[in-house]
Amino acid sequence: MVSTNKALSLLSNNKKFQNNLKVKIIGIKKKQGQLCLSLFNCKQGFPNNGNKAIKTYSIEVTDTQATINFSNLEAGSYAVAVFHDENNDGVLNFNWLGIPIEGFGFSNNPRILKGIPKFKDSAVIVNDSDTNIEIKLKYIF
Repeated sequence: MVSTNKALSLLSNNKKFQNNLKVKIIGIKKKQGQLCLSLFNCKQGFPNNGNKAIKTYSIEVTDTQATINFSNLEAGSYAVAVFHDENNDGVLNFNWLGIPIEGFGFSNNPRILKGIPKFKDSAVIVNDSDTNIEIKLKYIF
């Protein structure tokens, strides 16, 4: 038999990971390739080291927008990095100057003036059962 305190603790632990982050990606220029998304809960690895991400998704591009749901999240701060992998090689491609030649974006849509954004500039708070954000892809070329 489970004690009342233990049962309440189990229930609260289950609710701890019942948050969802729904990400709508807009501004996809070409209906080809895939979208690659990485979800981070801290600055380590953000935004370009997918191995440090807590969740990743890759989905086929079939329209000019797409929606992805990161489910079963603990309440907290998260940042999303996404790129449009037009040639399906699994990496964001750059030209010889180091400028991305495929679309990319980040949660909070921070201005990109010099280099990549910091985690704190892209972080969103997830503390409701459903948090919705929109990321507009940026294409340099």
